[in-house]
Amino acid sequence: MELAAEDLKPMLFDGYDILYLEGYLINNFGSFETSCKLARGNNMLVALDLASYNVVEENLGSFKKIVKGYVDILFANEQESKAFTGLEPEKALAVLSGMSQTVILKAGAEDRG
Repeated sequence: MELAAEDLKPMLFDGYDILYLEGYLINNFGSFETSCKLARGNNMLVALDLASYNVVEENLGSFKKIVKGYVDILFANEQESKAFTGLEPEKALAVLSGMSQTVILKAGAEDRG
């Protein structure tokens, strides 16, 4: 969270396959996006966990930019997927799957029949 975009250097990404980003860090958008760009430049996959529905709601434009531009693996729960798409989980999954190569939609223990 305290890293500035200028602190991030390509060599920090050498030897890794996946960049995992926690959505709570989106408030530092410059570093968040720079990390994605550097990961891409290093042929890494980018994984993102959306964090929390209220964080998604407050930063929706930033999340959409990152997901559309960089994310290969997206983690979201039902509330986060609804905050991101405005849709219920089943329909949200279809939309998210069109934006990211792999989507993991975390659902509770509720019986889905």
